[in-house]
Amino acid sequence: MVKAALSPTPLIDPATVPPIEIAPQVRPKRQSSFVLFFRLLGFAMRLRWRQKVRKRPQAELAAEARDFLEDLGGLWIKAGQLLSLRVDLLSPEMSDQLAQLQYRSYGFDPAAARAVVEEELGATIPQVFSEWDELPFAAASLSQLHRARLRNGEEVAVKIQRPGIEQLMRRDLGLIVWVLRRMKSVPSVSYIGWDAMIRELTRMLREEIDYRYEISNMRRMRKILKEHRIRVPRVHRRLSTQRVIVMEFVHGVVMSEFMRVKRSDPARLNAWLAENRIDPRKVGRRLMISFYRQLYEEEIFHGDLHPGNIMLLRDSKIALIDFGAVGGLDRHYAKIYGEMARAIAIGDYGAAMDNFLLLCDTIPPIDVSRFRTEGIEVIRAWEARTHLDGLTFQERSVSGGLSLRLADVYRKYRVNPTWQLLRATRSVGTMDSNLSVLLEGENPTKIMRKYFREAQQRQIRGVARHALSKISNAVASASRTATLVTDTIRRQAIQLEGAQGKVARVFAVIVAMVQVAIFVLWLFVVYDMLHDYAAEWLGPFERDIGGLGEIADSTPWRPLWLHIGIIVAVTIAFFLAGRIRRILLKRDLRRPDGRIDR
Repeated sequence: MVKAALSPTPLIDPATVPPIEIAPQVRPKRQSSFVLFFRLLGFAMRLRWRQKVRKRPQAELAAEARDFLEDLGGLWIKAGQLLSLRVDLLSPEMSDQLAQLQYRSYGFDPAAARAVVEEELGATIPQVFSEWDELPFAAASLSQLHRARLRNGEEVAVKIQRPGIEQLMRRDLGLIVWVLRRMKSVPSVSYIGWDAMIRELTRMLREEIDYRYEISNMRRMRKILKEHRIRVPRVHRRLSTQRVIVMEFVHGVVMSEFMRVKRSDPARLNAWLAENRIDPRKVGRRLMISFYRQLYEEEIFHGDLHPGNIMLLRDSKIALIDFGAVGGLDRHYAKIYGEMARAIAIGDYGAAMDNFLLLCDTIPPIDVSRFRTEGIEVIRAWEARTHLDGLTFQERSVSGGLSLRLADVYRKYRVNPTWQLLRATRSVGTMDSNLSVLLEGENPTKIMRKYFREAQQRQIRGVARHALSKISNAVASASRTATLVTDTIRRQAIQLEGAQGKVARVFAVIVAMVQVAIFVLWLFVVYDMLHDYAAEWLGPFERDIGGLGEIADSTPWRPLWLHIGIIVAVTIAFFLAGRIRRILLKRDLRRPDGRIDR
């Protein structure tokens, strides 16, 4: 729970904040899909006509597209945000406008909200809450939030799903999927991974309409971010369901208010910062390093860090809210992505481009060396520019200063980055919009280097703390891999009539040689340990074996626990090699029906 002592004084007088506008509820009609289709068709034709005939500027067209999608709401907002990731496909103006898509803040009928809560909790409002605010204090296309107080006196925020939104979103998804599948047949954009975008939208729909995903995200992120000294509201699991979330109410100032007052009344903002002991630069660095830890180490990250989801607390503390959009990277992918970012930070631009290619879905037949060279030149030019005076944080950042220029390169060669990479990059860009206010004038590359130094230290401490378990896990993984590889080899060999026995024997001989080498290594490691920790006992023996003692002296000193760990690992590897050899030499009997007896 966020301590009351961390609650800052208000930055904006609550009495001046207008109430959330309540809009009538819209239910999907049978013919609404056809109406929606013709609305889309009419808008696309009008946009094309204004572009080609009226020669309207790109910025104006992009603003119209944003307004149109925000008016549609629901899943169209998500589709537009996803499409904005394709900076290689859209103009910079269109990509920027779609990235700024936000849900219109219209609430729905408070009586309908009460009905949803009572239906989901199986109890009346007075039975669960001692206080209940009828009007919402925040709203979006999918939900709205009400302030309340539990019977035990705790103040909470209640997130309630808009009635009928699931049917609307499923209708929208069907039409979006139909449009995207047509895009696959357009030659100029056929290389884009439209199927992957469809899968991404389907995943978003599933997670947006089932709040149990968000509840799980909040619990996981609360545990992870505690180590980063960042707060996350506590969820009341017993009172949270598929359509309702009851969570701790956090008293703080959202970044959007901070940015608005900074523009309109900087003197008042400075006084508020001093009163609440808040250092914007300290907040910005903590936010940036935490996000990199989420992305590259935790492999789960807040995917929508816009100014409304970051709350400032006293003493430069932070709380994050709204975990409906949480991204995840598999371990291998996160490692490559982290290596790419690290290579950019330390100036190894060739390695950065190599890792970028590993993060791509498809690479057409291109001159890879030329593609790599052009990418390196773009990164080098960006890095040189980051040292110029007068640049903003956004211009110096990877997301604002480098990504768009790199997009020109992979657009030219029709290289297709994965949606996973694009989504993570866009999340970095969303975070940078906050950092550009908190860290204005600073060079983000320096903070990146600091992060990677700290990450390396954490990695070393983690290896030392969990060395034996990591060795055990690695050996177990090697055992599973070896069994799979061995089985694959044998099955492929069986398919070659008459060749199975010869191939298996050849591999068995190779494995036997490896087993002998492992045994020799085991003997040497045991000897090296005794040489370091029981030299008196080995004295007469070392005189007889001559140069082996000199070899042991030349090896670096290792602590006893590391010697034991290596001995255990080598022992397991020895028996593993023996198992593989026995499997290879084992004869298979083929039945008349083609099945194999083992």
